[in-house]
Amino acid sequence: MDREAPLTRELFQSLLAIGWIDGELADNELEAILGAARSAGRTEQEVQSLREMAATPVTFADMDFSALDGEQRLFVYAVASWVAKIDEKVTGDERAALHAIGTLLGITGGGRRRMDETVDALRASNDAPERLDLRGLQERIAATIREVARS
Repeated sequence: MDREAPLTRELFQSLLAIGWIDGELADNELEAILGAARSAGRTEQEVQSLREMAATPVTFADMDFSALDGEQRLFVYAVASWVAKIDEKVTGDERAALHAIGTLLGITGGGRRRMDETVDALRASNDAPERLDLRGLQERIAATIREVARS
């Protein structure tokens, strides 16, 4: 991205929603999300707010993405795709959730496919991040995000 897009509250809410897809948010999932928020420069107050939000199921339907620009929407989708694939399998519920978040974000089928392919290629590379490194992921997929946002 030409500018470093902010890692928004909506992004972290999306991560929580992905964690809740299977009906429960595991402690290690929550700690990974909160750690990513801290690494992204979120304040402890914001991190605590996310922790409180995570106490009950978070769903995509509860979110408002209207303030996000096209590149931010693509990035939120890419992170959702990354997280859904962390355990090397994508369940039917996860596929449905990825479709739903893509629809809520207003991303075309072609845009979702391109972001999924980019995430898959990055995850398959020898130097793929081992943890939820949002800034690293953002930098690595920036060109594809710009290309898809222009189309």
